[in-house]
Amino acid sequence: MDEIAQHCVKRNRHGHPEVAFVGVDALRFGGPNFAELAFLELPPAALRARHAMLIRQFREATEPAVQVDTPKERGWQLRMFSAISAEQQGERAQDDLQGLGPEFAPRVRWLPGGSFEEGEFLFAQVFSSQEGEPEDPELKGLWDPLTRGFIINFIREYGNIEYLNLGRIEAEPGVHSGRGRRGVFLAEIKVRGERDPRVLFLRVLRWGIRERLEERDDLGTAKDLVRVIFETEEYVDYTLDRRLGCLQFGMHLPTRVNMRRVTEAYCGSREEFAGHHFPVMYFERDYFAGVATNKLPERKLAEPRYALALARLLGKAAAPNIVVGRCRDAVSVDASGETVFDDGDEIIVEAPDGLPRDLVLVDHSGAFADWRTTALLAFAKSYAAPVNRRVEKVPDPKAFAEAYLSAFRDEFARLQSDYQRRRGAFDGLFKHLPYDERGSFACRWAHVLRRLGNADLEALIREIRKHITVLSQSGLE
Repeated sequence: MDEIAQHCVKRNRHGHPEVAFVGVDALRFGGPNFAELAFLELPPAALRARHAMLIRQFREATEPAVQVDTPKERGWQLRMFSAISAEQQGERAQDDLQGLGPEFAPRVRWLPGGSFEEGEFLFAQVFSSQEGEPEDPELKGLWDPLTRGFIINFIREYGNIEYLNLGRIEAEPGVHSGRGRRGVFLAEIKVRGERDPRVLFLRVLRWGIRERLEERDDLGTAKDLVRVIFETEEYVDYTLDRRLGCLQFGMHLPTRVNMRRVTEAYCGSREEFAGHHFPVMYFERDYFAGVATNKLPERKLAEPRYALALARLLGKAAAPNIVVGRCRDAVSVDASGETVFDDGDEIIVEAPDGLPRDLVLVDHSGAFADWRTTALLAFAKSYAAPVNRRVEKVPDPKAFAEAYLSAFRDEFARLQSDYQRRRGAFDGLFKHLPYDERGSFACRWAHVLRRLGNADLEALIREIRKHITVLSQSGLE
């Protein structure tokens, strides 16, 4: 039995126990090593005691997500693949190295950077002296025009770097990012003298100079460079103002977000700008470890206490989300866009006991996109969806729904009360900005506040309840 235990549990380079590739169910019901037990001449009681010891050792050495064999769950599949591939390669799994979740890690494409030699950084061969992607077809997928700039910025800021890893986060299959630029990166930086590496999340500005140079005005005329630069700077301010507006409503966002910039050679359709280098703005924040609400495994949702805690956090987060009209781009000025909530940007942070402790919105994109809709009742169906999509997964759907609505009511009431008590602080927050009824942020802010002040909370709760299948007249009883 000791030999089996040693085979199942190994130690990583930090001395912590780490499971190789045996599942609990395999040990219980006859896995690949179970036959060896038949040759152990031990009394049944001693054999059971050794077996219990092995089970306990397994549980202590593994995270809860892989303590039970659930091969149909995507997270289990990815964790097992990662562990097996790391075992074959003689190194730790990539997601263990970065602290990434099993759904997130496979989407990171690690990019070549370079190496530090006697304090000097030498770029990898993929960064040739020539502009543009390398000619070698095998290197093209590993090249990104922004990588060099990111690395230089890190060296400028942190100085004495021991190592850094930079990866590009690829879009999920079937998920369309819409118009504009999609650039999302992850960096792990180890500064000498610091115990742990810093993990940073980088997001490129959606509408930068390159994207705006490809646009046409209402008359079909290409925009001149001066106008494009001013519009880009205004959009940076608009993005940061949206963040401030979300914070004013109490949305739980990452505490630190910095704006950075790199340069990039223009490669668009405007021949007059060929060979020019333009700045590319991006936002940098700390990487937030956790599990997205829409990626939680079913075994967690099946636990009653976990489900109710999740329902309360979702309901609390839904209240400010509906207030700021967080939506994707509308197809026209008269139509509402698709509501953005509970779709991957909300991250659950768990307490030491494994229950949900907090919900953090790591990306506030879409906030204040729908500011024209005058009544929040129009969004009711969308905010019943977080309950409806979990009806078959939680043990008590009605209790889940009631917990969600109760938390929504409490948080929305707090927002309305806060606005009524400190109206001057809210109304005056963006008074210094230009007001334009076509959609400047000062205009959007005023419309959103008016909508909040006029909202009938109980009518809104009734409308959402009407769309929750387990609570409506046509729902399950």
